[in-house]
Amino acid sequence: MRLVWQDYGSAASFLDSEYRQDFQDKFPERGDIRVLEIRPEQVEFEGELQERAVSWASIDYYRLPSNTLKSMKVRLEWAYQGKDWKIVSPFPDLP
Repeated sequence: MRLVWQDYGSAASFLDSEYRQDFQDKFPERGDIRVLEIRPEQVEFEGELQERAVSWASIDYYRLPSNTLKSMKVRLEWAYQGKDWKIVSPFPDLP
């Protein structure tokens, strides 16, 4: 939801520090990407303790100045780190 609200700073906090700057480069504070909806589709847990997961979601968005709606399915890898889940894969480019 943070992407829908254009709260990119808070959204970046869900990424592991290794991928945070790349995400912030893709979603600058006054950027041209507007995310309208994120629909989670599937999650698969991995590992004996289920401390890792892979999720798939569809993202509806558009890039200014165009108003053409685009939809993209994204795959993200997650890991349980301490007391939080973090994204441990790069966030894909939204063309």
